[in-house]
Amino acid sequence: MATASSVVNSVDVGLDKLTGEFDISSVVAFNLINLGRLVVNSSENVFNFCCELKLLSNKHSCPGCR
Repeated sequence: MATASSVVNSVDVGLDKLTGEFDISSVVAFNLINLGRLVVNSSENVFNFCCELKLLSNKHSCPGCR
């Protein structure tokens, strides 16, 4: 059985790709098929998409590690 810590550790996120910018014009129609194919295919795309829609902010930094 997978624990929460093993799931978090198995995700490999490219921090250089977390820009907060996503090309909304690449999503022709906002339906589940297109969102799954173009957005939810990587952690970086999910973060950038949410930042583009102002659901998340990419302006904050961790006070511990910056």
